[in-house]
Formats: sequence, structure tokens, C-alpha cells
Amino acid sequence: MKRIIFLIISLLLVGCYEAKYLSIPYIKGNLYSKEDNKPIAGAAIYKSLFIV
Repeated sequence: MKRIIFLIISLLLVGCYEAKYLSIPYIKGNLYSKEDNKPIAGAAIYKSLFIV
């Protein structure tokens, strides 16, 4: 039982470690400036598909 819990927790941690290694399904969106309607560099929104 401890092994299963450890495996689940480790998979969640690895899945959330970095955006390029995400193993959890997600939708990525960009933030846009109100002044010139261009995407803001380095800003992104990640929405989990599990919450929807």
C-alpha cells in the first residue's frame, strides 16, 4: 500500500515539476496586452482539464 501511495505522489510531483515535462492534460493560453493586443512575453495560463 505504501508503494502505491509513493508511486502516485511521485507521478504527481514529476507531472507538475516543469511545464515542458507536464504529464497531466492541460490547455495553455497566452496573456495579451490591452494597449497593443500583443502577447506578453513569458506569461502563460495553464488550465487543468481535470478541473473542468
